Amino acid sequence: MKGGDLQRAAILMQHVAKFERVELPKLTRHQVCNPSILIDSGRILVAYRGVNYDLRNGNYRAYYCGERVKYSDTQNYLAELDMGLNLTQASFLEDRHIRAHDLALMGLQDLRLFKWQGHVFAVAAAAGLIANANGRDALKIFTMVLLEVRGGILRLHRYLPRRQFHEKNWMPWVKNGELNFVYAGNPCEIVQLSEEGEIHTVKINPAMDLDLSGGSCVMRILGRYVGILHRKQALYVPNPHTGSTSVKFVYTHVVAIFDDDFSLISMGGEFSFEGQNVEFCSGVAFHDNMIVLSYGVCDSAAVILRLDALEFFKFAGVDLCIFNLRVGV
Repeated sequence: MKGGDLQRAAILMQHVAKFERVELPKLTRHQVCNPSILIDSGRILVAYRGVNYDLRNGNYRAYYCGERVKYSDTQNYLAELDMGLNLTQASFLEDRHIRAHDLALMGLQDLRLFKWQGHVFAVAAAAGLIANANGRDALKIFTMVLLEVRGGILRLHRYLPRRQFHEKNWMPWVKNGELNFVYAGNPCEIVQLSEEGEIHTVKINPAMDLDLSGGSCVMRILGRYVGILHRKQALYVPNPHTGSTSVKFVYTHVVAIFDDDFSLISMGGEFSFEGQNVEFCSGVAFHDNMIVLSYGVCDSAAVILRLDALEFFKFAGVDLCIFNLRVGV
């Protein structure tokens, strides 16, 4: 993107007639962002992230107590809301026993909650450090990790196999009791976790013109499987006084619809939630004809949004004919 060419995607909150919006609380000086949601037993569980930088005042300028530090750090919190979107509790998710491992020293980023085998699980990107070949500077590395959420504690289930140096944003997809992930956005590849802890590819969909990356979980909605992916684009902004150019990033989102054999059957158009440059959707749920979406804004707000599901899909450019609609739905 050239300077001044800001995102032109349709802004959800300017186009829908009615919605409910809730922001989750800060529990420390860390900024909050990127919530994931799970509707379970008449409540909404939310895992969300705290970070030691303020993206609104610079590009990932990590700090503690006002002092700059070399690396960013992540905390995680677990909130519970009733079905009226009223916050009933919020507290830390304990992960220090996991952070004792070199691969998770800097925390577990962007949890995605899901129900599997009768329990609440999450996947996250563990941020860690490994030794550089030069023996001096450590290298930051991301490894996906599978966790069980027990009360306020994250229990390590296993580290997931790595195919590349940085593994992030796998999208959980529970289908017929098996745990799958949307591993890549373009081409859209779905992998499955074996009992032995290995992953193998179950579907690679045809490549698209749009480069997309992972976002929310994939959920069963109106007879189809629905996930929300994101597109990250560089925005080059020239400084007329110095002649230098700075780089910012713009995020947009796309609804992806899958059928029962993991085929990608429909893609919506690009959209923004609030028109901010940095937004990240990490959760989607469905209840009583309403869709519940969770997303971060500028890594400084964790938002829960509820609105009519069909109105949302229509706004997002999804052909409603692909859903198995019934009278009254």
